[in-house]
Amino acid sequence: DLVRETVASGGIVLFVGTKKQAQESIVLQADRCGMPYVNQRWLGGTLTNWRTIRQRIDYLLEVEKQQARGEFARLTKKEALMREREIARLNHRLGGLKEMRRLPNLLFVVDIRRDSIAVKEANILGIPIIAMVDTNCDPDPIDHIIPSNDDAIRALKLMCTTLASAVLEGQAMLSSIRAEEEEVEALEEDAAMERYLGPSTLAKIQEQEEAEAEAKMQAETVAEPV
Repeated sequence: DLVRETVASGGIVLFVGTKKQAQESIVLQADRCGMPYVNQRWLGGTLTNWRTIRQRIDYLLEVEKQQARGEFARLTKKEALMREREIARLNHRLGGLKEMRRLPNLLFVVDIRRDSIAVKEANILGIPIIAMVDTNCDPDPIDHIIPSNDDAIRALKLMCTTLASAVLEGQAMLSSIRAEEEEVEALEEDAAMERYLGPSTLAKIQEQEEAEAEAKMQAETVAEPV
């Protein structure tokens, strides 16, 4: 419910799982629901020094654009190879955060002992944490505890899949809310037009819109192959 409501209000959920058993599930499920993730070593300051991390991500995106435009062909082989290795290195560490433009509203952590730095940074910034908490972990820093075996691959897959499904449900709710808001805005605009424009002016506008629609349909009919 928390994940669904957070996403429905436009929030971001960051998936964190750097242990070997969780890396694949974290990537698959985060990609499935379009949320950022960290599945390699957590870089200190990822949250508390987010501005610097974001600068590195922007640099990575710019270098990738240069590569896509073929600018590496103008460099020497050694320079091009160094750039390609830099892209691979940055993608390895920051690839899952490329689309995250701001700090997350919620963290989902698989192993709070292994990713204790992520937990500390979220606590400092007041970001709520959902985490799988095993019997060898301290539950005090966690806001929403999932009692679970954080070493079992099946349990990891289950929790990651469940959280990702909740994100998708929240995104569907958000889309519905936005569609309703757009519909209300359109009705308000129509009401404002009727309030400030006379009947004859409104009739002319409607005739013009109908004429444009008819002309568009005729153009599409002519453009269709015989």
